[in-house]
Amino acid sequence: MSAGWRFALFLIVIVALVVAPLFLVYRSQCIEDGKPADTWSLVAPWDDPPSDCRGHETGFEVLTERLGF
Repeated sequence: MSAGWRFALFLIVIVALVVAPLFLVYRSQCIEDGKPADTWSLVAPWDDPPSDCRGHETGFEVLTERLGF
């Protein structure tokens, strides 16, 4: 394998590691001890939040919200 292919593979792995949390980390607003609380979790994109939680947002949605987009 040439050095160019190895470098391209290295870049793909780095980009995948940086981008994966944006789509695999979720923030849900749950009720804990009778008070609302943000809960962060690492789940598959097709999973649903627990029944006592609402506001299921991906890391990408949270980031764009914080940046004002």
